[in-house]
Amino acid sequence: MLDTATVPGNRNADNIDPRLQAFDHIAFLNKTLQLQEVKAAVVFSFGFGQKGTQAIVVHPKFLFATLDEEAYHGYRTKTLQRRRAAAADFRRRLVEGRLFVPKDTAPYAATEEALTNPDFRLAKV
Repeated sequence: MLDTATVPGNRNADNIDPRLQAFDHIAFLNKTLQLQEVKAAVVFSFGFGQKGTQAIVVHPKFLFATLDEEAYHGYRTKTLQRRRAAAADFRRRLVEGRLFVPKDTAPYAATEEALTNPDFRLAKV
């Protein structure tokens, strides 16, 4: 989105509340919008169970413009190292047939299993 200045629309945005449509600086796109440049954006996602999130994204050229040359080169060096390590790991997993490894155990200890038990609740006060 930031590199191509393309803002994807939400094809399901067909019933926006008319009270929200009154705001001039909020866009409810149901089609893709091509711009000249996107400097920054705020993205909201309202998930299931009333859980939502918000992300603020800034185009890297504006972000990096705030760094001095030494800090930028330090960041760039670390980024290239991480990218090389990730690419090597990806190639190794691809060759070994292990891109996806299903888990056969829970990511928590058996002693913590009570946390997922709906019958395990704190006492009401």
